Amino acid sequence: MKRIKIVMLACLVLLSATTNVWAQTESGIKIVKPGDRRNMGLGKNTIIVEITGVDPRDVTWQVLVDSELITTVTNGGTTADIDLTRPTGPRRIRVVMFDKQNREIASNEILVIAAPIQPQEPIFNREVMAQAMGVFVVIVVGLLIGAFVVSRRVRNQPIHSIPGAPKQ
Repeated sequence: MKRIKIVMLACLVLLSATTNVWAQTESGIKIVKPGDRRNMGLGKNTIIVEITGVDPRDVTWQVLVDSELITTVTNGGTTADIDLTRPTGPRRIRVVMFDKQNREIASNEILVIAAPIQPQEPIFNREVMAQAMGVFVVIVVGLLIGAFVVSRRVRNQPIHSIPGAPKQ
């Protein structure tokens, strides 16, 4: 009985020592994708943010491109789709996070270069290359096994029994 009381007391101490994880860190929002000073294609793009210090469901955040409001996220999500249709050039993307009372609590800003990006075809087809490498490995292993078998047979025969060798 005494052990049970000690274990229960230890559990209570551990539970009282733990606090809310969000209360331990400062509230913040950071743009994860795209990266700062990176190229960004014209047209549809996705902004991915990281929210710290608060539950994402308890905040609202906005995406502004060149100080123009593009979209507002209220559902606790960490992604937002934007459409860059203006001509190419540098763009400032800013995200601003608000609490339930609509007070700004954090923001983050990056600079990207908006430019048309042409889709690129891969240099080689990975599926075909994987099959070719598999065939290559099988051939090399077969050659190694064949060389081992032949070398064992040759070692067990005297030198003069090699075909084409002069007989003594």
